[in-house]
Amino acid sequence: MMQISDAEWQVMKIIWMQGEQTSTDLIRVLAERFDWSKSTIQTLLARLVEKECLTRKKRRQVLCLFSPFNFGPKSGFTCPRYQGQGLFS
Repeated sequence: MMQISDAEWQVMKIIWMQGEQTSTDLIRVLAERFDWSKSTIQTLLARLVEKECLTRKKRRQVLCLFSPFNFGPKSGFTCPRYQGQGLFS
């Protein structure tokens, strides 16, 4: 069963609510909302890509687009903060 941190969960919620986002847009939104540094946000995004929660598409050599992986009700996706509850519980 895949688990993500509370911070990673916050990133995922933003992407689920707003859909596909550029790295620039995500950094702006997350820095404003959580007062996180650019490097912290980049690390969180890299971890979520590594865990296959997000997909990354490079555009124009500079920007990256991040899209959420399509989780279904039986995906086994959990967040420790929510005590093992699945996303769709």
